[in-house]
Amino acid sequence: MVTERTPASRARRARRPSPTERFLEEHENTIEKVVSGATGTGGEAQLFTHVGAKLVVLYFPTTWGWEAREVPSTNIRMCIANGARYDCGDCGGDCSPDPMNPQFNNCSGRPKFATRQCPVCGKLIYDFGARHVNAELVATEEINPSRAADAEGTLIDDGSSEVSTPATRTKADLDQHIIAYHRTEGQIRGLDMRILGPMLPGT
Repeated sequence: MVTERTPASRARRARRPSPTERFLEEHENTIEKVVSGATGTGGEAQLFTHVGAKLVVLYFPTTWGWEAREVPSTNIRMCIANGARYDCGDCGGDCSPDPMNPQFNNCSGRPKFATRQCPVCGKLIYDFGARHVNAELVATEEINPSRAADAEGTLIDDGSSEVSTPATRTKADLDQHIIAYHRTEGQIRGLDMRILGPMLPGT
């Protein structure tokens, strides 16, 4: 018995698009209209309309895991070709859909980071120095340029007497954040305001 294949049966046997291909089909080169407001010289409100490439969330590999970032829809194919993903590579799900307000510890696919919270603005400071996360993306041995220059073997290694912990790493990052964005608070706390030089705009 010979079975004739109809166009419908051939269509069913056609290759189904991958999740990435479906993502590209849905989001690539999409545009959006953004309406923003401003106050004119006379105090009246003015609205401005801008049409441009829609921002799309993609995930990029880092030394500690996959980080969500927004990219223009016109660039997502290039980003994916260079290693980005449409979903989190740690948990395979959309664990942090808002790159402007990331909650890195929401991801169930990696260990949670130790955190500190800024006493001024509430920003969470994460211990990204915990380099065991996604260890395959980190070099197994860090190169010390000064050690290579020590041909006599007399160079003292200060690193051997220093202890790096989640507490010390996040404290250093929090101090840097306060110095950069909360200058008055930094002065009250006695932080060295010379670290970042002159006051940054908007701080």
